[in-house]
Amino acid sequence: MTEGRSHHSGGEAEEPCGHGGQPAEEWGGRAPTGETGGHPSAGSSYGARDDQSTPADASIGAAGRVSQKSFVATWLLALFLGLCGADRFYLGHTVLGVVKLVTCGGGGFWGVIDQILHVSGSTRGDDGLPLRGRERHATAAWVVTGVVIVMYLAAFVYGLTQQNECPVPADRG
Repeated sequence: MTEGRSHHSGGEAEEPCGHGGQPAEEWGGRAPTGETGGHPSAGSSYGARDDQSTPADASIGAAGRVSQKSFVATWLLALFLGLCGADRFYLGHTVLGVVKLVTCGGGGFWGVIDQILHVSGSTRGDDGLPLRGRERHATAAWVVTGVVIVMYLAAFVYGLTQQNECPVPADRG
């Protein structure tokens, strides 16, 4: 094989490495992987391992695929650091994380809503796939989240019912 020619037959000059003349930006700039040599026509994806999702998988939400992001980590971050947006930063939702941080979790209400979204399975990782481990830990997370929400609401109602009487200072005379 001569330099400047691909491993394809036909003798026509192509880009080296057989990327079909595509610039590096179009195929991701990564070396092809896979047992088939990594050529697109051979059925493999550039730079993707079998255990990782590709952008195509994320857009179609392939059945049986889960995100590399952990449900338990997301749920615990939302429970303890949700007002700071730590759960959104962890999921790769940086803009939502910043907004949640600046607004202190929307005064606490956004934190409660995110807890419900995480536990119900509505939240996805930045790859668009469901969070890993949700099925296994969902029941315990629902129970703890329910208790936390009830305690939050009870504290809120208790705070509303308390009269804030300021003691009147005695006359100094």
